[in-house]
Amino acid sequence: MKQTDIKTIYLSSNELRFAIAEFISKINPELGGMVTTYDSQIGLTEDGMTLRISEEIEAFNTTPEFVTNDEE
Repeated sequence: MKQTDIKTIYLSSNELRFAIAEFISKINPELGGMVTTYDSQIGLTEDGMTLRISEEIEAFNTTPEFVTNDEE
């Protein structure tokens, strides 16, 4: 991470990915580990962020606790 001024902080893609994985691990450690292990794509918009893991993960097809919804 480097800071160029008080308003601008640059994160490398790995720094961002590991920060996201650490955040996710607080809710679901197994899912956070998957974010760290597998390649992923991150998309940012004004509405939020999308993280796509570039691996088929069988647990998502059979384990309902991987589904989280914080908008309830």
